Amino acid sequence: MKNLFLFVCLCILTLTSCAQGEKTFEEKYNIQFDYSYQPDTWSLVKYDTLSGNEKEKFTAFISKCLSKYPEDFFTKINLKYVVLGKDLMFDKDYRAAVPDNYKNQMYFSYRESYEDYYIAHSVFHEMNHYAEFSIWNTYTYNWPKWKVLYNGGRQGGVTAYANSNIVDYYSIGTGPAGFINLYSTLGEEEDRSDLIAFFMNDLENEHNRMMDKVKSDTLLQKKLKLVLTLYKEKLGFGSLLETYEKEMNEK
Repeated sequence: MKNLFLFVCLCILTLTSCAQGEKTFEEKYNIQFDYSYQPDTWSLVKYDTLSGNEKEKFTAFISKCLSKYPEDFFTKINLKYVVLGKDLMFDKDYRAAVPDNYKNQMYFSYRESYEDYYIAHSVFHEMNHYAEFSIWNTYTYNWPKWKVLYNGGRQGGVTAYANSNIVDYYSIGTGPAGFINLYSTLGEEEDRSDLIAFFMNDLENEHNRMMDKVKSDTLLQKKLKLVLTLYKEKLGFGSLLETYEKEMNEK
């Protein structure tokens, strides 16, 4: 995983600060990192545990990603445990992240072939699924306000795993007008989750490349503003909407 080790210095500085009396990341955000093997609700998650060196570096990386959220965000969505492992599979597919609201936990996975931007994107994407479940008690809510803006399918994200080596689902611009990519056409919840992921991910210039497309697509503008408004009104995370409005010169 490229560039992951750049965060080690940050981790060391954080540990030094904690030794001087500052709160740890877990204390600040009221969550607990878990490195043991934890069963999931569906008995479909399998992964290997991290070694000591991997544990330190991956924890630093995930902490950096999660620090983009407000400190009370995880309490609001009832996330208590962040389970870290490597080479995680959900059923038969490798995954970088899996939400499990029923057990109040998120799984994040390191894998040698994963690049940093992909893991970060997966973190924000799957965190949106977790957040939506905390609001609507389902991962596949048909939000009436979204329904009027959505003209894609409802196959679900798992469809992409079957032929992602043949079809480019993930690159910006692969989808029709009104969608950030082809993956977003697989379900309303996937549409929202990928918008959030691209918007929050600064690695590989994902945010800026996404906003270039958004600025030329009025339907995407409506969708993105709607989901960011949801974050402000239901989750107390208003800074995302503020960022959008500034970039769109609405403020």
